[in-house]
Amino acid sequence: MKVKAIHQFHSGSAYGDAITNGMFFIQRILRDLGFESNIYVEHIDRKLKGKLFHFSKYKTDENNILLVHHSLGHDLDEWLLSLKDKIVLVYHNITPARFFPKDSALYRYSIKGRKQLKLLRDISVGAIADSELNKKELVKVGFDEKSVFVIPLLFDINKIREHSFNKKIVDEFSKFFNILFVGRIVENKKQDELVEVYRLYRQIADKPSRLILVGGTTSPEYEKKIRRKISEYNLQDEVILAGKVPYEDLYAYYRVADVFLCLSEHEGFGVPLVESFVFDVPVVAYDAPDSNVKYTLNGGGVLFEEKSFKHIAGLLSLISKNRALRREIIKTQREALKVYENFNVIQKFINFLEWLRVEVDEGRKEQVLSSQKRSKDIKIQIEGPFDSSYSLAIVNREMARALDKLFSNKVSLYSTEGYGDFPPNKEFLEKNPDVKRMWQLGEKGYRADIVTRNLYPPRVYDMKGLINLMNSYGWEESEFPKDYLENFNRYLDALPVMSPYVKKVMIDNGISIPVFEVGIGVDHVLKIKPKEFPLRTKKRFKFLHISSCFPRKGVDVLLDAFTSAFTKDDDVALIIKTFPNPHNNVEELIDYYQKKNKNCPEIELINEDIPDEYIVSLYKQCDCLVQPTRGEGFGLPMAEAMLFDMPVITTAYGGQRFFCNEKNCWLIDYKFNRAKTHMKQFNSYWVEPSKEDLVRLMRYIYSAPKEEIEKKTKKAKETILSSFRWEDCAKRLIKVAEKVEQLPVFPEKKVKLGWISTWNIRCGIAAYSKFLIDNFSEDIDVHIIANVVSSKDILDESLERNVSRIWRYGAKKEVESIIKEVEDKELDSVFIQYNFGFIEVYSLGRLVKELKDKGKSVFITFHSVKDVNKPDFKASLRWIKEELSLADRIFVHSIADMNILKDFGLVENVALFPHGVDIKQADKERVEQLRKELNLKNSKVIAAFGFLLPHKGILELIEVFAILREKFKNIHLLLLNSLYPIPDSKSYMKECKKKIKELQIEKNVTFITDFLPEEEVANYLELADVVVYPYQYTQESSSAAVRYALSLKKPVLCTPLEIFSDVSDVAFFTENTSVRSITKELELLLKNPKSLKEKQKVIESWLKSVDWKVLAKRLENIVKYHKLYRNLTT
Repeated sequence: MKVKAIHQFHSGSAYGDAITNGMFFIQRILRDLGFESNIYVEHIDRKLKGKLFHFSKYKTDENNILLVHHSLGHDLDEWLLSLKDKIVLVYHNITPARFFPKDSALYRYSIKGRKQLKLLRDISVGAIADSELNKKELVKVGFDEKSVFVIPLLFDINKIREHSFNKKIVDEFSKFFNILFVGRIVENKKQDELVEVYRLYRQIADKPSRLILVGGTTSPEYEKKIRRKISEYNLQDEVILAGKVPYEDLYAYYRVADVFLCLSEHEGFGVPLVESFVFDVPVVAYDAPDSNVKYTLNGGGVLFEEKSFKHIAGLLSLISKNRALRREIIKTQREALKVYENFNVIQKFINFLEWLRVEVDEGRKEQVLSSQKRSKDIKIQIEGPFDSSYSLAIVNREMARALDKLFSNKVSLYSTEGYGDFPPNKEFLEKNPDVKRMWQLGEKGYRADIVTRNLYPPRVYDMKGLINLMNSYGWEESEFPKDYLENFNRYLDALPVMSPYVKKVMIDNGISIPVFEVGIGVDHVLKIKPKEFPLRTKKRFKFLHISSCFPRKGVDVLLDAFTSAFTKDDDVALIIKTFPNPHNNVEELIDYYQKKNKNCPEIELINEDIPDEYIVSLYKQCDCLVQPTRGEGFGLPMAEAMLFDMPVITTAYGGQRFFCNEKNCWLIDYKFNRAKTHMKQFNSYWVEPSKEDLVRLMRYIYSAPKEEIEKKTKKAKETILSSFRWEDCAKRLIKVAEKVEQLPVFPEKKVKLGWISTWNIRCGIAAYSKFLIDNFSEDIDVHIIANVVSSKDILDESLERNVSRIWRYGAKKEVESIIKEVEDKELDSVFIQYNFGFIEVYSLGRLVKELKDKGKSVFITFHSVKDVNKPDFKASLRWIKEELSLADRIFVHSIADMNILKDFGLVENVALFPHGVDIKQADKERVEQLRKELNLKNSKVIAAFGFLLPHKGILELIEVFAILREKFKNIHLLLLNSLYPIPDSKSYMKECKKKIKELQIEKNVTFITDFLPEEEVANYLELADVVVYPYQYTQESSSAAVRYALSLKKPVLCTPLEIFSDVSDVAFFTENTSVRSITKELELLLKNPKSLKEKQKVIESWLKSVDWKVLAKRLENIVKYHKLYRNLTT
C-alpha cells in the first residue's frame, strides 16, 4: 500500500511531556522514512506554537494514516468518526479515575477516556501500545491481540544521552548521596511517601544526602501537604522541590542521582524509569497494582511488592555502601534498556508499518536504522590532568594511549584536578592529536564501564563509572589521610597502585577495597628524540639528580654526601635538575655546602622546567643517577635512567623497590625516621638514607670499571622492558576490572579471630586488648586465648565468655594447646599480643610457623622489641627472625622498634601502629573544689603523673621546681605519683620528701603517693598548666601515663627518651635529661602561655587520630583484608 502521509493526533500537548516528546520522535522517524508527517492537537502549548497544528486544520484523506494517541478522554468523538483516514491507535494508558478528586475534570475525562477505547477499537486498523500492560488493557476491551504491537515510542534515547546539561547542578550536588524522583506533583505519584522513606534513610545514612523531586505541580493542595511534611521533619535543606525544569537541568539531575526511587501508585508507562536506565541510575520502584512499572523495568532495577518504608530505606543505605550491588542492579538495567534503544524501537515501528502493508523505501529504511547506532560507546574514561610534564599527567596520558590501543576509540579523557575541572592546554592538544581525539570523546560525569582517575587531592566522590578505579595511584609516606581513605573505601571498587610499597601503605592504613599492583610504564621516553642540553660543566664524570627537591627527595643528604666524597680537584660534577616550587630550598642548600666547604666539588643547578628532549639528553650526557629518596611511590626517574643504560644509586626502601634490587642497581642503607612533610600527619614515617653509605656508593661508581657497572645496568634495562611498558600496565589495569567483576555482591566479611593475650586482669596489655576488642564491629568474632590466672585476679566474670585460659607466663609446651584451640574453634586468623614474659621466644617462632603452615593469617603486636639481657633472663627476637618473616603483619608502637626489627632483617611485614588514647573528661565541680582546697586560684601548676620509681626523674623535677620558684611568684608542683609495690618505690618516696624539705618548698608542693581512681587523677590533672615527664632512663617503648595527660588535652613536657617517641608530634621536649635542660624548657613554657594553647589545638587533632574507635576500625580492616583479598590481589 502506497501511503504518502502518516500524521498524528493527540488531544493535549505540553512542553517536556512524555507523549508530546514521543510524537516528535515518531514525526522525525516518519519524515526520515520519506513520509509527510504533521502533528495535530486540540490544545497547543504556547511553547510549541509553530511545531503543532490545531486539529481543525486537518484534511482527512482515505490514503493517509492517522496515529491517534490516547491517554485521557476528550470531546472529539464526532470528529474522529468523521475521518476517512486509516486510524491507528497509540495507547499510552489512562490514569484510573480513583486517583483524582471526584469533582475534578481529570476524574470525568479518565472515565470518558476508558469508554472511548471501544469507539477507537471499532475504527482502528491496528494499535500500538507502549507497554505490555497497555496491550492487556486493549485486548480486555476487545482489540484483536494480533493487531496490537508493543512499541515504546516515547523517547529518543540517543537524544537524551547526547543532550547538553547544567554543569553547575552537577558540581553542586556531587558531594551528596542523591535520591531522585521525576514526576508531576500529583497524589498518585506519592511524593509525600518519598519524604517518609528519606526521613528513615537519613537515620542510617553515613554521608550527606539529598532527596530531589523534579516535576511541575498538577495538584497545588498536594504540594502543600508535601511541604508541610518536609517542615515537620525539618528537612527543608535536604529535600529539593525543583519544580518543572528545562532539559539541561533535568539531565544534570539524572547525572548526579545515585538512586531513582518511585513509590507511585500508578504509572501508565514511567518514562523517568527508562531515563534513569540511560544514565545508569539504580532504580528502586514499587510494583503497584494496575501500574506499568513492572513492565517498563523489563527485569531491570529493584522492584518492591509492598511498601515497607523501613525496608526501602534499608535498601537505599545498602546501595549507598555496596558498589557491587549497585553494579549488579545497573547491569540488569543495561540489559533491560536494549529494548528501548532507538535502533530496536524504530525497527519494531517499521515492522508494524509493513504489517499494515505500508510500502517503506528500502534505502531510506537502511539509512534510518544505521543512523541510530550509538555514536559514542566509551568503555574507559580517564579523568585528571593529562596536558603537561606533571607526573600525574604523564600517568593519565600514557595509560590512555595504551588503553586506546587495546580498545580503539573506546577510551576518553576528561580534564580535571582535585579542586575542579579545567580546560586542557590548546597548544598541547594540537601537538598531540591522539590525545585531542580522546579528550573530545570525554564527558563530565560520564558513566563508562570503567572510570579511572589520578589527580591531587584525590577527589573520588563524583566518579560515575560502573567500576571506579584510581589510575596507578601513588603515595610516599606511611600515613594516609583519613578522609582520603574513607572516600576511597566508599566510592572506589578497587585501588590499582604504582608499587608494592604503596599497596602495603594502603593496607596498613585500613583500606577496605582490594589493592592491585599495576605499576607505571616507562617506554614513552624511548619515543622522545634527545636535544642536547647545554651543560656548563667540563668535568668527565657527571652524577645526575632529577626531582622536585621536596624534603622527601633527600637532596640535602645528596649534597652532604657528594661534598664529603669529592673535592673540586676530582674530575666529577653533580647536576641537579629541578623546578621552582614552595617546598624547594635547593639553592640555599647548595650555597650552604659551598660556603661550608672551600674545596667543594662542582655542582650545577638547573632550576627550571625544560622540554622532555632536554631531560632525555641529560640521561645520555650524565654517568650515574643518584636518588637518595626518603619516600617514593614509584620513582620514575630511576626507571627512565635504567632504560638509557645508566647506573642508578637509590635508597633501599620505597616504591622504587618494585624494580630496583641488589642485582640491577646500587642501594643505599637507611633508618626509619619520622616523616616531615607539608602534609603534617601524625604517626607518619619515611626513611633517612645513610650519608656514609651514599658516600661509599658514589665513590665506587666513580671509580669502578665499566664492565662491572654494565653487569647491573644490563639487568636493569631488561627488568624495565620486561614489565614496565605502558601496554603491560594497561593490561594489568583491565585485569583489575575483570577481578572486580568477579567479586561477590555480598561477601562473607565475618572473621573468626583468635586473640592471644592477657585478659581481664590488672595488666597494661590486657587493657590494651580490651580497648581494641570493645571497638571491633560484629564482623570480628573474637575468641580470646588467655593466660591461666586465679579467680581472684579476674576483674569481671561477665568478660570471661569466649575466653579459653590455656597458657602460663613463659609458655613453652602450651604452644600445642594453643594451636589445637585455634583448630578446634576453626579460627581464620590469629592475633598475638606479645611481651617477652608471655611466651618463650623460640616457642613464639614455632607458634607462628605452625599457624602459617595451617593456612592461618597471623598478626603480632610487639609492645617492646629490644633484646633483654639480664643475668637471669635473656631474649632476642633476632633468634626467630625467619619465623617472624612469615607473619602477615608485625605491629610496633615506635620508629625505634622498627629500626631494631630492620636490623634483624624484618621490614616488609612490619608496620607502625600507634597506641590508642581513651579521651577523658574531668568533673568541673570537683576540679573547682580541689582548686579551693589546694589554694591554687592564681597559681600556675606544674604536674607529674605515674608510678613513683627512681628512673622517672621526680627528684630532678623537685630541684627544677625549686629553681623556678625563685623566678615565678605563684607556682605549684602537683606530684601524682603513686607507690609501686616494690621496695625501691618506698625508698625513692623518702628521698623525694627529704629533698622537698631540704629545699623548703613544702608549702608549694602537693605530693600524693596513694593510688587514685582514674576519675580523680583526671580531676587533679585538670588543674595543671603543663604536665612534666622528666624520665632519666627506661627500657620501655611507650608510656601510658603521658597518653593519659594528653587525653585531657594537657600540654606535656618530656625528656628526649625513646619511650616518648610516639607522642613526639604533640609533646614539648627538653634538650636532655639534666635539671638545667628541664628548667630552661619549663621556664620558656611558663612565660609563653600562647605556645601552650597552640599545642592544645595540635593535641586535639592528634587525639582524633589515636581514638580507640579509629584504631580498632583500622586494625579490623587490616585483618579483614588478609581474609578477603590476599589471594585475589597477589
